[in-house]
Amino acid sequence: MTRLFFDREPKSWQDLEELTRQAFEEMGYDSNRNYLLTTVRGTVRVDVHAVKTSSPIPTIVLCECKHWDMPISQNVVHSFRTVCQDVGAHYGVI
Repeated sequence: MTRLFFDREPKSWQDLEELTRQAFEEMGYDSNRNYLLTTVRGTVRVDVHAVKTSSPIPTIVLCECKHWDMPISQNVVHSFRTVCQDVGAHYGVI
């Protein structure tokens, strides 16, 4: 039996973002889609921004959702890694 992370397969990239946001909410995070962040290089939007505040040090997770039928380019990974580092995210998920 094949198991998927979600109860159903996302129908679009917007649906994938919403399911990802919802998954973080269910894990106890405050999460938002299409979130605007200020970095040392300017402002940038991430698909999902999640923060868990139940520990003494809040945990920040950034997500870039890709609903593609091809591999993710190295440039996308490097750019996202830079954003995560610039804003002090603890985790970045593509």
